[in-house]
Amino acid sequence: MNKSVKNAWLGISLFGILVGLAMIIWPATSLKAICIIAGISAILLAVLQFFLQWRIDPKGFFSTRSLLAVLLLVFGLHILIRAELVLMLWLGGLLLVDGVYKFRLSFAMKKDGMSGWKAAMIFAAVFALLGLLMLFVPATAGNVITVLIGIGLVINCAVNIWLHLRTGKLGSGSSFVV
Repeated sequence: MNKSVKNAWLGISLFGILVGLAMIIWPATSLKAICIIAGISAILLAVLQFFLQWRIDPKGFFSTRSLLAVLLLVFGLHILIRAELVLMLWLGGLLLVDGVYKFRLSFAMKKDGMSGWKAAMIFAAVFALLGLLMLFVPATAGNVITVLIGIGLVINCAVNIWLHLRTGKLGSGSSFVV
């Protein structure tokens, strides 16, 4: 695996642990902050997309860029209004994708004869199942869910760091490709 990718993965995981701890310690504030940041970011990106479309073709409102801008605007407003539900859906999707990624990594570890691949596969299954649960049965319990998400984020990022340390031996000849 590329060294810069692994270092980015490690940095994101360390940041994720800090965010997870903040979610555990200050759940209500964390939920509001995350939703406000995500909502405002989506709205600003929508405005940027509209501006770029207007610069490219002032008369071409019905373009892919304009459609993206409308979707971002709707998403941004929706997350500011219905924070808990939208956050659960997005985090559920992220956990599902991360679980699938960990499955791939555990298979590469097994194929390369590394120990720990079973634990990696178990963690992958847990995160993928949690992601599916959050996607198909989104809870709106606010603070309780935020604390649980924080705990899950800390565990998930700790597993990422563990995998980072375990797979440090994977060389350029490894079967795992990012």
